[in-house]
Amino acid sequence: MNEDKLPKKRTVAIKRIMLRGDEQGNKGFLAELELLSHCRNPNILRLLGCCVNGHERILVYEYASEGSLDSYLRSKEKRSDLTWDKRLKLCLSIANGLNYLHRADGDKKVIIHRDVKSDNILLDENLEVKIADFGLSIFHPTNHPEKTIHTNNLAGTSVYADPEYMKTGKLKIESDVYSFGVVLFEILSGKLAYDSFYTNQYEKGLAPVARDHFIKKTIMDLVDETLLKETHELSSTLRMGPDQRSLDTFCKIAYECLEETQAHRPKMKVIIEELEKALHFQENREDTLQIPLENIRFDGETFSDHKCRELSMVYNREGDNYENCCKAVAVKPLRRSGLEPGIWREFEIPFKHRHENIVGLVGYCKKTGETFIVYEYASNQSLDMHLENPELSWTKRLKICIDIANGLDFLHRSDVGPEVVIHRDMKSSNILLTADWKAKISGFEYSLIFPKNQEISYVVNPLKLRSRRAYRDPLYSTNVFLTKESDIYSFGVILFEVLCGKSACHWEGTGPAQNHWLHLEALPFNAYMMIEKNGQQLVRC
Repeated sequence: MNEDKLPKKRTVAIKRIMLRGDEQGNKGFLAELELLSHCRNPNILRLLGCCVNGHERILVYEYASEGSLDSYLRSKEKRSDLTWDKRLKLCLSIANGLNYLHRADGDKKVIIHRDVKSDNILLDENLEVKIADFGLSIFHPTNHPEKTIHTNNLAGTSVYADPEYMKTGKLKIESDVYSFGVVLFEILSGKLAYDSFYTNQYEKGLAPVARDHFIKKTIMDLVDETLLKETHELSSTLRMGPDQRSLDTFCKIAYECLEETQAHRPKMKVIIEELEKALHFQENREDTLQIPLENIRFDGETFSDHKCRELSMVYNREGDNYENCCKAVAVKPLRRSGLEPGIWREFEIPFKHRHENIVGLVGYCKKTGETFIVYEYASNQSLDMHLENPELSWTKRLKICIDIANGLDFLHRSDVGPEVVIHRDMKSSNILLTADWKAKISGFEYSLIFPKNQEISYVVNPLKLRSRRAYRDPLYSTNVFLTKESDIYSFGVILFEVLCGKSACHWEGTGPAQNHWLHLEALPFNAYMMIEKNGQQLVRC
């Protein structure tokens, strides 16, 4: 025979089944043959052939070189390579495979897998999913009028098994949906459903733990820590992790898969749509933050041609319709400081801590080796410029104070995210005001970030006391011991500035030689004494 016509060698996987007295082995062998003989889908493990030899049955499959998903998740090294977008693509492939099984297609009948779990999901060299092990699977009879099959022969793995099926014997394609929901949370958490971390809390493992976290809105506690180690190019400390919209979309559909009642679980088509939406959010997250230089213009010039370092500019996100799609932005150079490597927090904190009273991050752009942050533009500039503004009524001043308090509360609270922020440089010049006088906290260059489970206190090198003396917590100055309450003290100074209409650092002088800064360090104390002395009288500063 001509060597060119010889079949090429290929690696295959062999499954050996030894027959037992109960005929279960032979039934499983025949079931896989029958089920897979008509299956042609890239996400279903392909059956290449079979062999019968006495009491031994052999099934020959295509080879999945990366093994099973459960072994992949057990390996911290391999798991660390599974970014959130890769995990979403895995989930989508599994969903597409299950959707194929659950549909009648030509000669192929509806198939209920009955044992969906990470151990039965194989990965090839390209991390393409192959659903495997159909020994417990069954056809849904074509002439069966009901969508439910009643059976006393329960099958499956307990921590993945549909609770309604296990209680009543009612089997539907939604039973596979429940099991898939468990797999989704395994992929999110990086731990298997039967991990002792879960079974020590609930006998049923991961599923009830995931439901609890979703209901309590503590799902971040479940996220695989390796997902949170991905960094942004602008900051080695900026942990990107899953995009919040992507995570929310994913967790909501995964939670719905775990509904106790079969009728309340989503169809595979809906699951695929939601997973695609989650992937879209992830793929279009921080990459959109980098703004082409030509999209930023000032007085008709693009930013790439302009020599100014900090400007109010117009940013056209679309780039193709400057007149109809533009917004005002502020462009600020991202400088490095020898004393404060955390200068990147100017970018990091507005990115991670989005709130109506925190300055909004639009993005960043690069020009000849420099990086510039692009913020939303506050047309009324900073609060210190309006303290003596007679048009700023008492009602407006109170609303500004409430806005600042809400922004600080958001930064300090541990129940709104995985981190707590101490601003460390609260002052009126760092409070920006929009056209409708809404206050936005800015100036995060010297802020400190803490994990929410860490005691919120910090000893700071005296050389790194960053807040201006007039605003600085005296206990922080004396003991260099920083807490959230240090921000509260600075905010108190701002409150009295708003009341008195003067800056805590007031500029005085009659000529160039006499000009100097007058530090009103006693402003809070003096104002307090005036209130006590005058009783009910209105304090006029």
